[in-house]
Amino acid sequence: MTFLEDIDDDLDSLYDPDFGFAERVETADGYIIGIFESPYYEGDPGTFVGVRTSTPALRTRTKDELAESDEIIIRGTRYTVVEPMPNGYGETIHMLRLA
Repeated sequence: MTFLEDIDDDLDSLYDPDFGFAERVETADGYIIGIFESPYYEGDPGTFVGVRTSTPALRTRTKDELAESDEIIIRGTRYTVVEPMPNGYGETIHMLRLA
C-alpha cells in the first residue's frame, strides 16, 4: 500500500457523516460529503470601527472536488465555489461566497 493510499483510508472515517464531522452538501448533480467551515473574524484595523468578515470554506475529498463557479447548498444556504485548492493529500478546500 502506498502512502497516499494510507491517507485515503484514513480519510474514510473523517468523511463519514455518522462520525460527526462531515455533512451532506447538495450539488447540481446530487450530493457529496464535506466538512463546512465558516469562521467569523473581527479585526481591529487601528480605528474605532472593527472589521468583520466570514470566509466560508468546504473541505472535501479530492475525488469529490468541485469546479470554480459551481453552486452548492449547505444547511439551506446557497454558495458559489470561488476557488478549489487541492492539498495533494486527497483533500480539496473550496473557498466559498454566498450566491
